[in-house]
Amino acid sequence: MSTSLKTSAASFLVMLALGSSVALAQNLKNSRLVSVDRTEPPRNITAPQSVVDARLESDKIEAARIDDVYQAVVKIHLRGDFQAAAEMYQSVVIPMAEKSPSAPARNRFLFLGYRGLGNCYLGMSRFTDAEDTFEQLFQYLQPGLQDSDYAMNFESIAMARIGEQRWKAAEESLQKAVAIFENQIAGASSSGLDAEHSPRANKLRISQNMALHLFGVVYFREQRYPEALAALERAYRQAMDFGAPSEMVDEIVSDGRAVSIAAADEDAIATWSQRLADRPATQ
Repeated sequence: MSTSLKTSAASFLVMLALGSSVALAQNLKNSRLVSVDRTEPPRNITAPQSVVDARLESDKIEAARIDDVYQAVVKIHLRGDFQAAAEMYQSVVIPMAEKSPSAPARNRFLFLGYRGLGNCYLGMSRFTDAEDTFEQLFQYLQPGLQDSDYAMNFESIAMARIGEQRWKAAEESLQKAVAIFENQIAGASSSGLDAEHSPRANKLRISQNMALHLFGVVYFREQRYPEALAALERAYRQAMDFGAPSEMVDEIVSDGRAVSIAAADEDAIATWSQRLADRPATQ
């Protein structure tokens, strides 16, 4: 069995989560928290409204200040220098966020800083530290079914537990992630015309596919081969039906074939081998 089954889904999810952090920070930096239309004539502003606008402008400036530092650390993280990035998340980004007078900026960048730190720990195989860091993240998230980061954090915890070879604990975390995503996908798929194929619904499916793929890893390591194949089959079907990235499909197919070989399941070997043969060659 190749080592890719143990690491491919986890590595892909680490980069996916970091990429989401980068996008979130960029959106924050470019967002207009105070609406200003310079084509409108001057208007009277009440004192309470003026105070609110001033506070929002201050929050925007504070968020941009921290984001400049955060983006510099992200560049180091993306280069794969996990040690240096982890030190900067701990010594620069997180302290800046903790001292911020802006509650929105403080909460957002504590979340981004700790998530980046947790992903660095995964990259350094410091799995216990990663799990502890991801557990800490929950205090900066809104619990419940509407926050996809909440479900993704359960996936991250599962990756750390996989690294620790705590298979049952990883399974429990993945079950929570899949259940939350299931509710989110159902909600996104029932709100408007062609909502089933909406960008939000498909993004949620990609994240859920990560959890299903990781289920395959856990079940394989527990030698629960039929359940591993079932999880990978579900991930494959959803990935194909809703246009998941080709890299994700390639990993699912490769690992599906590897599990079928380990299980000595001739029908599954034939199915996954054909799917592998049908995949377009990558340059």
